[in-house]
Amino acid sequence: MKVLKFILTWQFWTSLVSIALIVYAMVWGVFAWLSFYTNHGKQVEVPNVMNISLDQAVQKLEEERLDYEIDTSKYDPQYKPYQILDVYPIIGSNVKEGRRIFIRANAKTWKSVALPNIVGRSKYLAFSQLDLVGLQISDTVYEPNLAVNTVLRVLYKGKEIQPGMMLPRLSGLTLVLGQKLAQNVKVPTLIGLDEAAAANVIKEN
Repeated sequence: MKVLKFILTWQFWTSLVSIALIVYAMVWGVFAWLSFYTNHGKQVEVPNVMNISLDQAVQKLEEERLDYEIDTSKYDPQYKPYQILDVYPIIGSNVKEGRRIFIRANAKTWKSVALPNIVGRSKYLAFSQLDLVGLQISDTVYEPNLAVNTVLRVLYKGKEIQPGMMLPRLSGLTLVLGQKLAQNVKVPTLIGLDEAAAANVIKEN
């Protein structure tokens, strides 16, 4: 009877120790895997990438095994194209290997904008719409038309352009506007003139 109790007791404690060892091994394995997966304890310093080219900055980050994301969505003429403006996390901070570093850099130039549909609109509304999208009016030309002070055509570098065309921001446009029809214009004498000369006389009048 005593031997049976001893055996049972020994088996109980053996089983308990085995279970404890298995649980310990599982917990240790999980923590070891997490440590490996998250590079626990392996930290690097965010390098100083200011005042260097964007290509050099990327090379520095890759040497430190850091991931990166670059934002060049905005252009500021007071900075050089692709000049680095901001870094997060801040330079000198300690981060884990593989951490994503966010870099905000100046764009190369203004982004293109679409010409709004201003044909048939009053010149005041057209001026406002162009200003909103960042386009400028370099000149206005008037043609006789019943639609007084209405945009008839839009010219860019001397050529007519259509709504929706992509243009560099701050581009200068020429607006052709309607002008009140002249009254009591004297019809010029065209008899004896060739076609080209007659056309010039009509245009002048």
